[in-house]
Amino acid sequence: ATKYGRIEVAEKHDVIFLERDTTNVTIDNVDVKYGGGHGINARISSNVTITNCEVGYMGGAPLHEEVFGNGIQFGLGGENLVIKNCYVYECCDAGITFQSWGAEGTNDETEFKNVYFTDNLLTNNYYNIEFFTTGTPDYKVGANNNGNGKFTDIYITGNIMRFAGDCWSFDQRMDSSDGKGAYRCANVCVTSNAY
Repeated sequence: ATKYGRIEVAEKHDVIFLERDTTNVTIDNVDVKYGGGHGINARISSNVTITNCEVGYMGGAPLHEEVFGNGIQFGLGGENLVIKNCYVYECCDAGITFQSWGAEGTNDETEFKNVYFTDNLLTNNYYNIEFFTTGTPDYKVGANNNGNGKFTDIYITGNIMRFAGDCWSFDQRMDSSDGKGAYRCANVCVTSNAY
């Protein structure tokens, strides 16, 4: 109390969460900031458009052994997803990401189809754009592939991406032995199981 007039703590929650199987949603001109989890998080969604939004200072709350927090995240598959004319900055993890870790409770493949990231400004995020999957690749039809992600008709156009890793989250990442961020920041990060 003698050093600070107040202390604010961002709890481990998403600011906006679209439940599983959400469809036909538009989020337009919304300012989303200072959440401990993800800014906008959608699971198994279709026909979702996010436009003209500002998303910043997202994440930092611990999840398991790691710190997490994406600006805008689509998880577990979806189609006809649009992020356009948004300003996304200072996110602890990815500014914009789609993530495939297998359908909930299974090891099924998840697919993203007709995804558009267009005319966004992405700056000072650990990753500006991330394609994330888990599991071991197995490309056979009907195979158990432990959560691989299939990405079809993905369009990343007209975006400005800058200063990946040059952010407050870099020193907060707990994925290296010295407590500093791992030196693997990128403007576009694609994990090895994405195809």
